Amino acid sequence: MSSENNIRQLKRGLWHNIRAKRERGEKPAKPGDKDYPDSKQWKKLSGK
Repeated sequence: MSSENNIRQLKRGLWHNIRAKRERGEKPAKPGDKDYPDSKQWKKLSGK
C-alpha cells in the first residue's frame, strides 16, 4: 500500500504543482524564461 501512496504523491498533477509553487513564494515563469513551455510543449501538456 505504501507504494501506491508514493505513486499518488508523484502524480498529483499540474494544479497541485502550481499551488505548491505559490506556497513557496515563487513567481510563475514568464515567456522567455527557461522554465516557460513553448507552444509545442504546452499543447502536449494540456492535451489539446
